[in-house]
Amino acid sequence: MTSNNKPSEQDAAIGNRIQRTRMALGLSRLSVSKKLGIGQMQLRRNETGENRVPADRIIQLADILGVSPDYFFADFSSTSEFQVLSHFVNTAEGIALNQAFNQIQKPDTRAGLVALVDACG
Repeated sequence: MTSNNKPSEQDAAIGNRIQRTRMALGLSRLSVSKKLGIGQMQLRRNETGENRVPADRIIQLADILGVSPDYFFADFSSTSEFQVLSHFVNTAEGIALNQAFNQIQKPDTRAGLVALVDACG
């Protein structure tokens, strides 16, 4: 948080990553908030960066979402890259793409698809 106790840009980035991951997995805010033992409004505030996500909740979220806690802190090369990525992932197309990718069970197939998309770019 910044010195005036308002959430920082990093808090918003962590919250956004939580929301994108939850949505990509097809999980509702209600189901995740119940698993966390908090209300939907508190989870929304965490996801929007309005409230900072406590460390213990990050660990719980990582377990619920099937990622490691450090996933929420991944560096982006620049804020603008993050903004572009964040914008795309929050579109209907980005959500559909993530949901479809999440349904691929075989790691080799996932890796092959990523390599194919990289080759197209």
